[in-house]
Amino acid sequence: MLPGLVSRSACAATFMLAATAAGAQTPPKSWTSGMEDMRVDLSIGTLNGHGREYVLNPDGSSMSMLRWDMRNIAMFNAAVAYRPLSWLALELRGATNLSDSSHMDDYDWNISQCPPVSGGGTYCESNHADTVLRNAWMLDAFAAARFLSTGSVHLSAIAGYKHDFYRWQATGSVSNYAPPSVASSISYDQSWRAPYVGIGIDAEHGPWSLRGRLIASVWASSTSKDIHHNRATLFVDRTGPSQMMAAELGVGYRLSRSLILTLDYRYQAWRLSTGRSTWIDAIAGTTSSSGPKGAGAANTSHMLAIGLSTRPLSGGRPDGGPPADSRWGGLHAGAEIGWLWQSATWRTLSYNDPPVPAVAETATVPLNSGAARAGLFAGYDTRLGERWVAGIEADLGFAGANHTTRGVPGTNSPAQLAASADAARVMREWDASLRLRLGLLLRPDLLVYASGGLALERQGSRLDCKTAYGGCIGQPAEREEKHARTLAGWTAGVGAELALTEGWFARAEYRYSAVPVMRHRFFADSAASVVDTAVARHNHRIGVGLGYRW
Repeated sequence: MLPGLVSRSACAATFMLAATAAGAQTPPKSWTSGMEDMRVDLSIGTLNGHGREYVLNPDGSSMSMLRWDMRNIAMFNAAVAYRPLSWLALELRGATNLSDSSHMDDYDWNISQCPPVSGGGTYCESNHADTVLRNAWMLDAFAAARFLSTGSVHLSAIAGYKHDFYRWQATGSVSNYAPPSVASSISYDQSWRAPYVGIGIDAEHGPWSLRGRLIASVWASSTSKDIHHNRATLFVDRTGPSQMMAAELGVGYRLSRSLILTLDYRYQAWRLSTGRSTWIDAIAGTTSSSGPKGAGAANTSHMLAIGLSTRPLSGGRPDGGPPADSRWGGLHAGAEIGWLWQSATWRTLSYNDPPVPAVAETATVPLNSGAARAGLFAGYDTRLGERWVAGIEADLGFAGANHTTRGVPGTNSPAQLAASADAARVMREWDASLRLRLGLLLRPDLLVYASGGLALERQGSRLDCKTAYGGCIGQPAEREEKHARTLAGWTAGVGAELALTEGWFARAEYRYSAVPVMRHRFFADSAASVVDTAVARHNHRIGVGLGYRW
């Protein structure tokens, strides 16, 4: 714990010092001084750490603790920084997960249902190896005011705001108190927010650069949601205030005038935050709550990332000469990353054979989801006069936009499905497209364009039958079925590309895609278990990329 880590008076004094120093030294902007107006950073990293969820006794001791691990999670990081004044920088950062490897351990102490232990008391432990980190994203906005500069070394006072979110799902368990289970068991969301202050450093020496931050807060708070599916019970915990601290260090090596290779290490800790828990029993329709400190949450993580930092030249050369020769014709290729929102609607048409009409109240279920998307693109462009550019482009990307719902839709009432261990799931594996492009040069280094054409998507759906009612009627044993198909549809979008130097360009793009409805008959070999389904999908996506033209 770090009591008194940050005080309001220290914060005010630091920014007064920054403003005074800014008035005393306002060096002119130049390429070599590292004070360009804008910087864009893109990187890929690995995230490790864990979130912790507590049920607390009145004396503050732990009655229960769930540890949700993050194991070598691939992360995409992006940042945009702008320096409106020589002494002031504004920066917005974002990060999201590209993979989902995780694990959960559940511990309970001195609960009557648990086995006794030597020395007195009871102890339960369950391990959930089939656990995934469905979503993780981090947002960070801050201002950095330089208050001390010595040569190429600069110190800055920092003030900002962080918001982190994590969503896990654990399926199946092995425990010391019950037989092994394969049913879906627990989903957990953990959200953190904090305004913060800190100090930063940046320095340059030849082609090398250094950046670092140390930030902290005593105003952190969290909101957590825990769903025990087999009991159809929702727990909502609101905790805080508590403390947050984070440390970052990065090194860079200049590859060209506009590109820097970066390596960053980031550590952050959301310290134990306590508060009230409210639990809702969906079947009984009752709501209860704990004492003011009956729940707790904490989170610790560290990430190592490698990437590129680019400084757009706004059409001019570093030496102040005329705009660089922007090559808008010929072959190009690159990589892109962003976020995809998938809208999916599951509809159960009937079940059993002869068919029984689906229960109208539960037959249609929205299974919308979002996920990070990473991909590659390549194409060919040709100039049409002075300002128009036409071409063709193909791309291939991956985004695991998956969503699971309790029970088999359309086979029973809402309350019975909520308590079921059955599950319906939609999955998305990969997408590709072949598109025509038409663009307009707003200036020599800036192209805006529209594109459209054929879209291919690998989509899937799955049913897991664990119980003896609904779509699993007549099943002698548990079973599951997964169905996947490549669907052909259409896509259209708009974007912009900015020429950097030496053939490099950056892009930002929005796309919409739609594919036909995917119909499938599950468990066709068992008349008593047949489920006829139809899933409709479309998606929106945004992305940024870096490419090269030959």
